[in-house]
Amino acid sequence: MKELPADLLDRPAPEGARWFALARLRGLILERKRLDDPDDTEALHDFRVALRRLRSVVRAYGSVFDDSVSPKIRRRLSRMADAAGVSRDAEVRLQWIKERRDTIEGADRISIAWVEQHLRRERRAGDRDLRRELKRHYAGVTGQLQRGLMRYRVTLDAGERRAMPATRELLSQTLLDMTSMLRERLDAPKRVGAVRALHLARIAAKRLRYALEPLAEGRFAPPRVARLAAAAVAQLATLQDELGRIHDAHLFRRWLRECISEGSPHLANLNGRLRGVQRLLGEQAAASFEVVNRPASRRRVNRLLHAIEASANALVARPSPGDTFRT
Repeated sequence: MKELPADLLDRPAPEGARWFALARLRGLILERKRLDDPDDTEALHDFRVALRRLRSVVRAYGSVFDDSVSPKIRRRLSRMADAAGVSRDAEVRLQWIKERRDTIEGADRISIAWVEQHLRRERRAGDRDLRRELKRHYAGVTGQLQRGLMRYRVTLDAGERRAMPATRELLSQTLLDMTSMLRERLDAPKRVGAVRALHLARIAAKRLRYALEPLAEGRFAPPRVARLAAAAVAQLATLQDELGRIHDAHLFRRWLRECISEGSPHLANLNGRLRGVQRLLGEQAAASFEVVNRPASRRRVNRLLHAIEASANALVARPSPGDTFRT
């Protein structure tokens, strides 16, 4: 992002959006190289994050990319993300068990070993699917994206004179729309069991965070807006982590139920043995839900969203000398 042009905000919106996407594409290409190093234990996680960031840009400015990113490319990016997600989810669950092995009540070594065996099997399957997707489509997808994002077309009717919006206008409106969406999503979940509502809130927080990152990381934003964006990114990451813990706990509990129902006959009582795991996951979800819904947390998030809206508006209107942004 530091390589983005200093005058990016004043360049035409289609060009600015493509600069954002190209920067994320370069990040993905760098992270892909790390996957070939068997000793790089963070490579998969970082590749998955780079892929999410690229897809987030493509999604945020969707119609702007209509002549550059085909539906087929979008689907292939989605399949890569799905394959990477299966492997990463299994890895996270294995780590979760490892960190809590001594605190899980009522779970014997056989039942825990059975769960770990299934998780390792899923991780290997996910790794194979990801490698297969990368082998089949990665070079073609990244090559087509590189070529497609390097150009755009503008069609005008005869005699028409139309000013093209600047990147600052596109970015400002995108941030305002995403902030409004996150506010709406956070108001929806009323209980820890509202799985879909909590998931949508997490996704909205993640997308807003990714949309703010160029302002924080690049050198094209006004210093005051860049500082606000950096602070907002950090706070959104914390919110996303709490919502992510709830989401992970829900998905892990459902995974356990499904696996147990498919277990072999001699493990028919596995559900009872893993009740401690289920209990810990439920406690994790409840604790994070409480953190997110504390009055102080909600006030802090509301201040954050107002500050993001103020910075978005500042991109298109010169602020008065006394304006300040606080998070």
